[in-house]
Amino acid sequence: MEVLHQLEFTRLRDVTTLSEIYYDPISMDLIEKEKFSIIVADNKFLPDHMMMYDESKIEMLSPWVLRILISKHELHEKNLELRKIKRRI
Repeated sequence: MEVLHQLEFTRLRDVTTLSEIYYDPISMDLIEKEKFSIIVADNKFLPDHMMMYDESKIEMLSPWVLRILISKHELHEKNLELRKIKRRI
């Protein structure tokens, strides 16, 4: 079965359950209020992510956010790991 998985060609859409595009501009005023995103769930991890950037680079980040929901079932069926998908994107 492992050989089959190695030979199989898998596209991102084959393992994607949902994809969404949001316009979510970053504002330094909102960052100071600890509201990093209009997506409430993202506010939990974005503070740590934003620490990697200085203020001038934060303003250069794209206001568009692509959210992709990956099927855990399909990952398991195709013997894939998220880090492999991340590397290819």
